[in-house]
This record gives sequence, C-alpha cells and structure tokens, in this order.
Amino acid sequence: MSAPVRPIAWTPIQAFTSRFQINLAALQTRDPALAQRLRELTPVETYCVRTFDDRVELGVARDEDIVPLPNPETPAAAHDIVARLSNPAKPITGPLLVAGLDQGWLWELLSKTLIKIPTAPGHRAPMYFLSRQLERLWVVLHLQDWQTLLTDRRCLILAGEDCIEQLRATLLNDLMLSWPTTAVTIDSDIWPAGVTLDTLRADLADELDVFRSTLEKQIDAIYAGQSAATFAHKLRHQPLRILGITSLYTTFLQHSMRDWLSAMDSLGHTTKLMIEEYDHQHPHQYVYLKAIAEFRPDMILLIDHCRGEFTKMPTHMPCVMWVQDRLPNIFRPAAGELQGPMDFCIGYGRRDCVNEFEYPRARFMECPVGVNERRFERAASVGGRSSPRDLISFVSHASATPEQLTEEQIAKQPPHAQQLFVELFNRLFAIYSRGDSVTQEHLLRKITAEAITVAKVNVPNMQSLVDFVTQKLNNSFFRHQALHWLVDAGYELALYGNGWEKHPRFAKFARGVADNQTQLAEIYRNSAINLQITPFGAAHQRLFEGLCAGGFFLLRNVTGDDIEPIYAELWNFCCTHNIRDNDDFRARADSRVTALLSRIEDLAGEHPYSQRADLIDGLRSIAQGGNIRTAGTLWPNYSQVAFNRREELILKVKHYLDNPQDRVAVAESMRQRVLSTVTYRGISQRMLNFMADELSNRSVVLEAAA
Repeated sequence: MSAPVRPIAWTPIQAFTSRFQINLAALQTRDPALAQRLRELTPVETYCVRTFDDRVELGVARDEDIVPLPNPETPAAAHDIVARLSNPAKPITGPLLVAGLDQGWLWELLSKTLIKIPTAPGHRAPMYFLSRQLERLWVVLHLQDWQTLLTDRRCLILAGEDCIEQLRATLLNDLMLSWPTTAVTIDSDIWPAGVTLDTLRADLADELDVFRSTLEKQIDAIYAGQSAATFAHKLRHQPLRILGITSLYTTFLQHSMRDWLSAMDSLGHTTKLMIEEYDHQHPHQYVYLKAIAEFRPDMILLIDHCRGEFTKMPTHMPCVMWVQDRLPNIFRPAAGELQGPMDFCIGYGRRDCVNEFEYPRARFMECPVGVNERRFERAASVGGRSSPRDLISFVSHASATPEQLTEEQIAKQPPHAQQLFVELFNRLFAIYSRGDSVTQEHLLRKITAEAITVAKVNVPNMQSLVDFVTQKLNNSFFRHQALHWLVDAGYELALYGNGWEKHPRFAKFARGVADNQTQLAEIYRNSAINLQITPFGAAHQRLFEGLCAGGFFLLRNVTGDDIEPIYAELWNFCCTHNIRDNDDFRARADSRVTALLSRIEDLAGEHPYSQRADLIDGLRSIAQGGNIRTAGTLWPNYSQVAFNRREELILKVKHYLDNPQDRVAVAESMRQRVLSTVTYRGISQRMLNFMADELSNRSVVLEAAA
C-alpha cells in the first residue's frame, strides 16, 4: 500500500511576488488600467499556498490557523473541460467566454488552445476571461506564469463585480471584436439574475440596431442630393476621399490594396485603409457604416469582393470591385444580381462575368493585376549592366520535363488508361520536334480528343485532362523548347526556380530559388537578357515587375499576340463608321473586315460571329481597357523583342548581346509603357476616367428621358 500524499508546509503568497511583478509587466503592455488596479490593490485576506503532487491549494489566515479555500476547478477538471470543448464531432467555431477564475487552470489551458473558424483562415478567435473578484485575480497572478496569456491580445480579461457590464461595454465599443458564442461558467454568481450569454447577445443586438439606425441617418444626410452627375464631376475634377477595405487574412490582397491606395495617393486623393490590426479581430458588419459616416468617402474600393456581400453597406457612392482571382463568390449568377447602380468592376474575367453572370456591361473595365513600380526601383542602368552577372536568365518553377510529367501520370493510372498519356505525349512531341508550338486552347482540346479516341478509354472528367495538357504538359514543352534552342546554340543560361538542379540537361545552369521580394529585381537588372516564355501570354505581372526593375526581356509569341491587333483594327473600323451594335457591323463589314474575321477564326478556332459574347461590346471593352491585354498591343516595339521559332530567338539574342545600347533603349521604352498603363497608378487613372464617362452618359440619358 502506497504512502499517503503529504502536502508541504503553507507558504505566504508574498513569496511569489517576483512572479506577480513579471505578470504585471506583461499585462501592462496590453491593459495598463487593469495592471494599475492590481498594482494598487491591498488584499483583504492573508493568503498562503501549499502544493500536493497533483494540485495547488490556497488558504487564508484565520485565528492563527490556515483555512483551505475550495478549488472546484482542479487541473484535472480543467483538462476535462478543454477535452469536451475540443470534441472533433462538435468543435467550437466561435469566440469563447469563461465566467469564473478559481485558480486559473482553465484560463491557462484555453490560452494555449486555438479555435479555428472555417470562414476565416488565420483568424484567432478571441477569448473572454471574466473574474468577479479582482482580489482572486491578484492571487492567481502570484501562482501562474501567465506572460504569454497576458500579452496575447485575443485573451481579454475583465475583472470586478461589474465584469459583465465591462464585457457589454467592450463589445459595444469595439466593433472589431466578434461576440462570444459559447460560455463556460465556473462561478455562476458572475451572471446577474436573468442574464445569460444568449440574453446578453440579444440585448447587444438591440443596442446596435439603434446605433445602426443613427449611422444610416447620418450617411443619408451626408450624401443627400448627390447624383451620378455629381460623382462624375468629382471623378474628373476633384480630389477624392477613397476608402479601401481588405482583410488581414488575405496576404496578397492586403498588399494589393495598399498598392492601389498608394497609387490613389500619388494621384492627389485622400485614402483610408480599413483592415484588421490584429489576427483576433473580425469586423462587425456595422464597423463599415461607422467608417463611412466618419470618413465620408466619395468611393469605396474592394478586391475580389463586391459591395453586395457586405450587410447594410451603403450604396450612396460608387464602389469598385477589382477582380483579381477566379473565385466562386464572383463567378456565379448571384454575384451579378448583387451589382447595384453605383457598383463598378475592373480586372479579370469580364467576358464570363458579363455574358454568363449578367454583370453590367457598361460598368466592367477589363485590366490586368497592377504592378507597384516602387517595389522594383532601379539600382542599376536599364537593360542590364555593362558587365552583367548573367547573360541569359529565366525564372520559373516549371522545371519538370514533359517526359517526367507523363511518367508521373502513367504511374497513377490503371493499365488500360496508361496509353492515353503516351498518346498525348507523342502528339505534342511531334509538334515540338519539328520546331513548331501550340498555344491555342481549341487545338489542345483537339489533340486531347484524338488521343482519347486512339487510346480507346473513357474519360469521366474531360476538363481535368485538358487542364493537365494545357497547364502542365504543353506548358513544359513550350518553355523548355526555347531553352533547348539556346543550349544547342552554345549559350550559357541562368535558371532560377525549384527543380532545375534535377533537370537531365539543364541542371548545370540551376541557380536555386530566387526570393520574390529581395532577389528578383537584382536578377532582372543584372542579366543581359531575361526570357519571358509562357504559352499563356507574356503580358504578366512578373514581366511588368521585371521591366520596372530595369530588366531587358525577350518574349515568346503566342496566338493572342496575333489576335489582339486584329481586334484593335476592327474597333477602329467601328469608330470610323460610328457602328454601335452587331447588326450594323454585319451590314457594313467590307472585304477587309471579312478577311480579319476569318483570320481570327483561323487563330482562335471559332468565328467571332459564333461566339456567345457580344462582338461589339467585346471590342469596345478591349479599347476601353487601353488595348493592353497582350504583349502584341501593349508594346509598340513588340516585334523587336518577340520570337516564335528558333532562328528568330538566336538572331535576337546575338543582336542584343552584341549591341547593349539597343538593349537599353528597348528596355526603357517598354518600361515607360508599363509605368503609364499597367501600374496601379496607370490603371487607377484609367478607371476613374472610365467611371466618369459611364456616370456622365447615364446622367445624359436620364435628362433626355425627363
């Protein structure tokens, strides 16, 4: 039989003063007022501590004796509570409230627990810790090492007899905090009679409804009398007040929004960014109303979200959504229905959004993702230094060979399906072996269909197979073909990215992965020639950034570079003949126009008349966007840097290596075009003009109707 557990002697709480002071210093960084209350507190009782093997016991001095205090929440009990709260079958998905302190074991465990909210990746849900007795918190800060808890902003401590009222005030005054959805009660006396978490939330909602009504009246008064004509005038002639809204939980988009607002600042406008400051914050819907009432913006900017997704977002002023990604919240019919009269869109996917999801045609301006030229300021001469570190550089993670990609797919397939990938490889290999290439999607679909027929297999997901052929297999053939041409000609390469060190032929040229923020600009500047080789078109943000950094580039031609100038010529025909709709266009098309349309059909695999999209609207949209969708129209000197076949590439490489002055001139010309068109500043100015035109046209129509 084991010996009984014997406690050690009682120790005065003052023996732990150093720990208390360390905890107070930590709390001071978060809540100076509470830290000061605790610092000034003189306890009513005289406290002592003794420890057992499995717990700590508190006692108070009474009549020359030590009376133990009850401890309902032992370490073991705290572990049990956390286990129940973390049940995978029914996990907590919102902020948590703990009513009661005891010895602080539950607070300690929960402060190390992360509550994940599926709709907000990266968000750390706040925890609300309530103690009815300030003196008990004073005691616990002598016992627990809480530096981490006390400095963690998501752990909010409210102490005192009025801790529920403190909680109420905190939630009403800080609209960046989400309300607790689950409560664990250790001390039931914390809750006033008739008050529960549910009744508290209901009362708070009622108070916020009154607050919302007040804000809405203020906003109505601010924008009273402002019309489409008013905003059109502001957009053209006045400095604007611009509110940009984004989230801390979207790394790329928050940087993109900052770049966008910075461009607006440089154009003379006043901007304000709305974003969470800390990762435990999650804005309440009315925080936007408050910001609008206080800042009085003339325009609201959003990225990958439209105004209609925000509850109660005012519609008085123009709002712009920049579509930068193909996300399900954007590319769906419901999103088109959310577009109000003052909602505008810019960015990617106009054709699908307008034709499939009924976004307003007149209020969607197509443009690429912008580039922030300030991030890539030149530290050397444009076009590469006179003694470049590398002669020919290529930055890409697409290092896997077509053979490797094919073998990987074959290894995943059952025997009867393996021949399909052999057929796909052989068809593309034949094209590239004779020095040709393929970038048209309709041809890649045809190649895929032919391979399926020969292999005699059933493909349940055709799009997935086409994506593999387009995004991976053909992509590898296209990029590596040009690199083989250069190596065959005896040129040394510098290849940056994942996996090149494993390439069977190019491994000796591998230079490792280049950091986007710290190394890419230097690589572009320090290379005599950079290569932009992609079957999806050279006009990409990576190229724009490289040109801003002072790099010189050779670009591989794709089908879109040949089609886009034709669209520009067709739009000029429409403008010359004042053509405004498809019927008029068909009626007045001459032999030259007919030939251009046939050329488009040859290149794209579909005649423009057969496409679902409105031809005239599409031509107008391309022109409104500045004819900058492809390299072929973006740079007037495109032909000087473009190549498609081996002979063109080798001749241009030799010329520009032998004539650095030409390199400098062309690089600077292309750089200036980027600065004026595809930087955030250039796109923003074009957007403002586009919006002003639409609002002015609308005003004219309304006046005529009146």
